[in-house]
Amino acid sequence: MSVNDMKIIKLAGRSLIHFPIHGTNKNNELSGISKSTPEWMIRMDDILAGHVSSHAGDSKGTQLFGFSYHTERETVGYTVNQLIANAAFRLSDLIVLIQNATYSPILEQNMNNGTLINNIVITRWGWIGASLTQLEQRVFSICYITQFRQILDYVVLFIRYVEVHENIYIYSQTGESMGQTGSKISALTGLSSTDALDAEASG
Repeated sequence: MSVNDMKIIKLAGRSLIHFPIHGTNKNNELSGISKSTPEWMIRMDDILAGHVSSHAGDSKGTQLFGFSYHTERETVGYTVNQLIANAAFRLSDLIVLIQNATYSPILEQNMNNGTLINNIVITRWGWIGASLTQLEQRVFSICYITQFRQILDYVVLFIRYVEVHENIYIYSQTGESMGQTGSKISALTGLSSTDALDAEASG
């Protein structure tokens, strides 16, 4: 399932960050973002609960218009014969774009106070057969908001996290579940694994 009408936008102000958004609407050139049925959803503990719009799959979240993060593997020292021993992974900030709503002051105050957010869950939904089904899920754990930016009707959050657990659910052409694949990285323990995430435990 491909991302429909993905665009790259530049954040307002002096920032050099270019940010991906999806679900653009050609009939709304002012915002460039569609209000159609959400494909991506985001939850932050229970902060966003009740703000979901026309989406039966997730009652504790809100529509996610775009997000970006990356992991990297850095090597130092004698890389010729000690590549593995001297390598370490690094986690970038998670950057998310959501609609400005009544939860926005709460998110800003969480940044001001340095309030811990235990889990941020990003889920991708799609139709498998006649059922709205999770296709992907990412769980970011031990999170702190480091930047809060309001840009017109939207809010951009920069989030520092300690662990990320990614999961992709696999389906056949007939819609039958064929299992899942997953990976986990923890800056807390310095370990990574390919453990699959239990969707019920994350939600």
